[in-house]
Amino acid sequence: MFRRLLLQMLFVQLSAVSVHSACSFPGYTTFSRKWETLISQERHTVGAYWTFNQTTVEFLSLTRPQTSDVYDCIRELSNNFLVQLNPKYTETDQSPNDQGNGNGQLMTHRCVKLFRYSDNVLQVKLSPLSVLGPMEQICHESQTPWESYILVWPKITDYEACPIVGGFQFSITDPQKNQLCANLYLPPVLESRCIEEEGLNIEFRNFNCRGNLGMQLNQELRCLGSWTEGNFTFSVTTSTDQMWPRLWLFRFPVDMQQGEFNVEILSEIKVVTTEKIDPSVEHHTMHLSKKIYTSTCEDEAVTCVSCNNSNILGFCQRTCDVCHTNHMGSFPNNTIGNWIQFSIDGVKNVTVSTSSMEIGDTNFSCIGLEIKRWYKTKDRKVAVLFFANGCRPRYLCVDFVQRSTSVQQYRLSQYVLWPQQPSMDADDVCDEDLFAETKSKPSKNTPGIHKYKTVVTANETKQKVPCGLTEGYLQLNAHFPDKRSCKLFVNSCKNDSQTSFDLVLSDDCDKSILTENKQECIATFVDDTNGDQVVITQDSNTSIAYCWVLHKEEWEPRPRYFLTYAADCNSDAAKYILYRNYTGYISYFDIVAGPDLLGTYSCSHDIVSLLRKPDNVTVQSISMADITTPHFNLDAPVFTTNNPDAAGSNIKTPVHTSNCGSKSQRILINLFIMATVYFIVI
Repeated sequence: MFRRLLLQMLFVQLSAVSVHSACSFPGYTTFSRKWETLISQERHTVGAYWTFNQTTVEFLSLTRPQTSDVYDCIRELSNNFLVQLNPKYTETDQSPNDQGNGNGQLMTHRCVKLFRYSDNVLQVKLSPLSVLGPMEQICHESQTPWESYILVWPKITDYEACPIVGGFQFSITDPQKNQLCANLYLPPVLESRCIEEEGLNIEFRNFNCRGNLGMQLNQELRCLGSWTEGNFTFSVTTSTDQMWPRLWLFRFPVDMQQGEFNVEILSEIKVVTTEKIDPSVEHHTMHLSKKIYTSTCEDEAVTCVSCNNSNILGFCQRTCDVCHTNHMGSFPNNTIGNWIQFSIDGVKNVTVSTSSMEIGDTNFSCIGLEIKRWYKTKDRKVAVLFFANGCRPRYLCVDFVQRSTSVQQYRLSQYVLWPQQPSMDADDVCDEDLFAETKSKPSKNTPGIHKYKTVVTANETKQKVPCGLTEGYLQLNAHFPDKRSCKLFVNSCKNDSQTSFDLVLSDDCDKSILTENKQECIATFVDDTNGDQVVITQDSNTSIAYCWVLHKEEWEPRPRYFLTYAADCNSDAAKYILYRNYTGYISYFDIVAGPDLLGTYSCSHDIVSLLRKPDNVTVQSISMADITTPHFNLDAPVFTTNNPDAAGSNIKTPVHTSNCGSKSQRILINLFIMATVYFIVI
């Protein structure tokens, strides 16, 4: 009897090991507490929820009457999971006894295939219920019919890049084959990813053109996740409404390089891979065609008959001879030249000529619109940006600030979409409000899209300037985006002109991130927005330009240094690093208290010895009350307790602290103990 009880206990423990430690769902499945699925009517209707825990998954149907199925994860193989229906937590129309195969065997097992398209879009495919068998057989594609669910969580802060790029004019056919948007004075337009801040935008320009899509007249959309299945690319899109985002599924052809093609817009999130979509599925067909604008002196209207109507002049600029680009402008002389922009995203060449500016692959031209108000004190110029992909031209304002002979800063305003009325002037494009951050942009965790970006001259010789550091060694603690840290000193000794410094790093510092090369100061200034002190340096060995910002929060006793690439520092960067989990920086530094101003040591100090790890531990006397009892932790040895054998000393020994280990470890220990007892009894 006792042996039988031990065998039963062993079986239970083995089952626990196989279920809990051998199979668990990926962490990304728990990103959302409840994944929405069976979505229709632009998300006015949600048909079911999926909820993942570590080893279980629940499917809750919201149809009447509500039903709930809970599955236990049994085995994992790549992204395939063998699960078993748990009758204890399952509410189905059939009892487990009814789910048989006719031979008295219960059909309670099925395969779950997971596909991750983004943090907010998953696809789940379910095999039909079957009896327990080889996982390879249950998960084989021949098992039909497979159920497919698209899981969505629309409440996010970051968006994915939409799969379609460019601008298109379009017409629409509804499910009843009615032609919409036909013969409009202004053709409706779809534009996607024309510039960094834009997602997918649709201008219907007529209420009847929208059909039953439930969209706004000017609809802004963002893409949550995209994937390719069959001959199509699918993308779940959401409105920018923060209260209740609405959803549509776009189906694009895989090849979108041709000038004309069709796009399906589904009001329900349902994957349809057949060429023709059943009329019962809520969808509209959008017929896209591309038109390239090489100038702002063009007519966007289909026909331009009369120029007496002031409302149509902006759309008939060529016919009515009211083009803004009749007069070209010129950029300031001190900005003309070749510049280099160093950023976390890479290196870009910035070239400014008399009448054009090129940033990487983007080129725009300066136009001669006069600034009439207080902007005269600023070097702001109006430019126009053209595209070769069908996107309509954009106006923007370029603002320059010279920081030294070797360093310039520029910022770009929000874009003003062409066409505009002839009365538009430079004040409309260069208004300060257009340099503010947009409220709905693809990423809300990137600081300063419209802030100043620092560029350095491409000339090999750069004029050095005083760094503004106190002579000596400044002690810092460095913190990196991956949560590591290390100690270092800023060395500004042995430099008569005070135009350079270098770093003295401890062994803990990753020298692939921080360098001990000399940093030559090429610009220093105070940020006009928040008063931060900024130093731009260039590595004497690699020529990479960096930005050092001294920033202090009002409630903190001392400031911090923030280190980024030169183009990435702006008045928002420090706060994004501290409070918004922004990781686009190199390091930030706490200033450690030292004997002199701001934690500096004099140049006579041996700071290398301060960074060196001690070779042995100094023995100091302690009281017996300081001695604690050693305890055990199966996970890892730690230095946490004093050695009672060394009474009167403070020598610490490696011991194991215990919370009995992880759950799987405790199970294995119990298995070992019970197996030992079992064989002793035998």
